[in-house]
Amino acid sequence: MYNLANGTDLAASQHYQNHVVLFHSLARALPAMLGALSVLLVYAIARLWSRPAALISSLFAALSFFLIENAHIIRPDIPQTFFLLSTIYCWLRIMQAPTMRYWYLLLGVSFGLAVNMKYPSLFFLVPLCVVLLYHVVQKRVSLRNWVGAATTALLTSFITGPFLYVDLPTVLSDLAKENRAVHAGHDGWNFLQNLSWYVFHVLSWQVGTVIYTAACCTVIVVVWHCIRRRMQQRDWMLLSLVIAAVSYPIMISALHLHWERWMIPVSTIFFIVAGIGLGTLLQRARRRKQQLACVLVIVLCLVAPTMRLLRTVYAFSHPHTSALARTWIEEHLPAGTHLVTEILTTTLPSDKYTILELPNLGLQTVREYRKQDITHFIIGERVYGALQTIDEEDGPAYENVRAVTQPRYEKLLSQGTLLKEVRANEEFTRDQLTYSHDLLVLRTPSIHLLMGPYIRIYALRPHIDGGDKN
Repeated sequence: MYNLANGTDLAASQHYQNHVVLFHSLARALPAMLGALSVLLVYAIARLWSRPAALISSLFAALSFFLIENAHIIRPDIPQTFFLLSTIYCWLRIMQAPTMRYWYLLLGVSFGLAVNMKYPSLFFLVPLCVVLLYHVVQKRVSLRNWVGAATTALLTSFITGPFLYVDLPTVLSDLAKENRAVHAGHDGWNFLQNLSWYVFHVLSWQVGTVIYTAACCTVIVVVWHCIRRRMQQRDWMLLSLVIAAVSYPIMISALHLHWERWMIPVSTIFFIVAGIGLGTLLQRARRRKQQLACVLVIVLCLVAPTMRLLRTVYAFSHPHTSALARTWIEEHLPAGTHLVTEILTTTLPSDKYTILELPNLGLQTVREYRKQDITHFIIGERVYGALQTIDEEDGPAYENVRAVTQPRYEKLLSQGTLLKEVRANEEFTRDQLTYSHDLLVLRTPSIHLLMGPYIRIYALRPHIDGGDKN
């Protein structure tokens, strides 16, 4: 894009070195655009039931702070969610009109792109099998169309990611790495612990406690209809959504690690399920009091998510802690200063400072730092802070890392003078402001949310004989 706009023919790496901000802005445009389009897809999916369901579902999605937050980040979760929503829309249209061939082709394209974005999208084969089973039960299955959808998915995956097929050893190696058992702060749990964390903690604040409750009530109604064998076409369609929302957390919990953002596709489906349930109630309410009660429930659903969103917007309108730390350093440390910094703290201009960046500062001793003329060091919450939280449950690998690095950190800190600590929130934690159930979010009387880990800037004190042997 840069070459086209400027008539140049430079290597991509050279562009990146010279225009980091431009590249990051372009890269963020994709998740931002697909995040906005995902709201429209949520509306389109719920519209297959009713207009009230579509409006309510899309409103839930549009006010989701976590979707908006991740749409600002260069990660595959939002694009994956968009293509999975497109996959869902296609299979629902297929359930309505199983002879319309182009829905099968669009299904294959959407699913192929979703899998290439993130391989756990393959877990959506479970609800797709339910759709196929529905057609078998209804005796409306078209094997030719389903084979065409599968072929289209494979072709789409090959065209957009040929390396997946021509370099299989590397792919398998990368998959094994992604399924690693250790990652600071996100390991040490078994399947049931991961599943419990997703179901009872993450989805509660990511969806919103009241919305989540409404969605679960809708799921119970669908299951009840299934048990009583009162399933109509829309019930089957809703069942396919429920199975997608239930099977994905179950299957992803089998992975060793766990991350909040892995639930973004699931939370989006829960917005749709809750919207369908509330929209159906609103349509069936005949008396004015019943209609008013439904509206009050919908408003109640929106209060805490709106508060989370206001705090997130406030945070995005203020500097990140890494930016605050960089500003302080440039204002207080002279040019030519030699610094050693952990990764994931802050970025500094290399033409102004001599910078040594390490995965953690326990990799070298105080003496080694002084030999390199280091006069200042920077630590942060994401490395030093994570090391302090390691315990036996994190496994022997991290215990060994801490055993080696912790004494060196203690020695380094004993030789340093704290100049500045930059923190995101002093009075309330981010968990209280956003990553908690609705009641706690509403009980916390503040919208002042700042983003980023704490960062501490130290001056390494002058050499003392015998004081830096380690």
